[in-house]
Amino acid sequence: MKTRKLVVASALAAAFVASAVVPTPTVSDVVLSADEATGGVAISYNVDVESVAIVSLEVKNASGAWVPIPADAQTFFIGETNCRVGPGTHRAVYRPGGVVAGRRALDANNFRAKVKAWSKDAPPDYMVADLTMPSNVLFYASKEDVPLGVTNDLYKTQKLVMRKIPAGGVSWRMGTPSGSTGISWDSTREKARQISFTNDYYIGIYPVTQAQYWNMAGSKNGCTIEGLLFPCTNCGVERLRGSRTGDGIDWPATGHRVADSSVLGRLRKFTGQDFDLPTEAQWEYATRGGIGGFFSNNGPDTKEEKCKICWCASNCTNEEGVATCWPVGLKEPNNWGIYDMQGHFYELCQDWWLEESSSVTVGIDPTGPTYDQRQPNVTARVVRGGTYGSRWDFARSADRSNTGPGADGGASNAHRLWCSAYLK
Repeated sequence: MKTRKLVVASALAAAFVASAVVPTPTVSDVVLSADEATGGVAISYNVDVESVAIVSLEVKNASGAWVPIPADAQTFFIGETNCRVGPGTHRAVYRPGGVVAGRRALDANNFRAKVKAWSKDAPPDYMVADLTMPSNVLFYASKEDVPLGVTNDLYKTQKLVMRKIPAGGVSWRMGTPSGSTGISWDSTREKARQISFTNDYYIGIYPVTQAQYWNMAGSKNGCTIEGLLFPCTNCGVERLRGSRTGDGIDWPATGHRVADSSVLGRLRKFTGQDFDLPTEAQWEYATRGGIGGFFSNNGPDTKEEKCKICWCASNCTNEEGVATCWPVGLKEPNNWGIYDMQGHFYELCQDWWLEESSSVTVGIDPTGPTYDQRQPNVTARVVRGGTYGSRWDFARSADRSNTGPGADGGASNAHRLWCSAYLK
């Protein structure tokens, strides 16, 4: 199914605005009132089809202008807001700090609310899944709307924050163009070819940290690096998804199915979202950040410029001069606001390893080789992104390597989660 463009229906209480052509899903009957139970402001609204509903508020200041509620105050929204809702009437409450039950309710005339609705195949740009509260998945229209900001440690420990990648209907060049100079590249492994995607998708803005993994899996696994904010390592595809022999999990033959007892099986049951690993095509496209160069930040192709977004052998030594890893999110993000995709740790992909993959990783929504097409006598998976001990140009977007298929996955491999942007 093709991803539809963003569909937004707006309704203003105290200043209702009607559009000449109302797209679907539509929002209507937005009403603000004092909420005696909490001392806040209640917002009720109606939607006509199943959608993702986003409630934003604006307050009137002393000069009479309307200003948005800041993102760090959005944690005071309760009820049906920033979430999936069905058709019918819904209710949310804004209860700012210091307002408690029993106090006089806020004056609803000093507020106005805007309710936006997105269709389930074109949800907002940011999705946040709570790893400590079941089925608590929220959506935000922009990075600025995410409460406390995406760089807060909350989104590296107790929650997963995902960025929607605008990939639907996009055709692009995967790999390295023939004749590229200034870098060391492999013309067999990185042969350029055309790729396109049917739909947008979400991808984690950070690799999964140790704290997130422990919340997902309920155990520490074999992580050898101390630190909750460090990427989770030693966790292979089989532990994450299930094994081909024991569980019958065989990408791409069984698609996005995972074993119920696997880490991702547990996570899916807990959140209600079908999280998985990205294919290497999805990984590379997200890494490029909409830029066609070797690295996903703008500027000259120099080591100094590219090391702003990646940990590599030339910039990750500790006080003793030894190459080491770091907590996630310390480098600059790429052009789409995603951290640590280049350098630091290799990241696992779905695809079976094939040295020369241009014959199978090509066309629309490529899944890589089947088990029978994989590299002869090899059961390795693709890993991408380079490591903190590698040269800086090994961290470029098209560089490819591989890792064994076992449950442990290796100390140099991390993983980043993917999720379809077509919501169930």
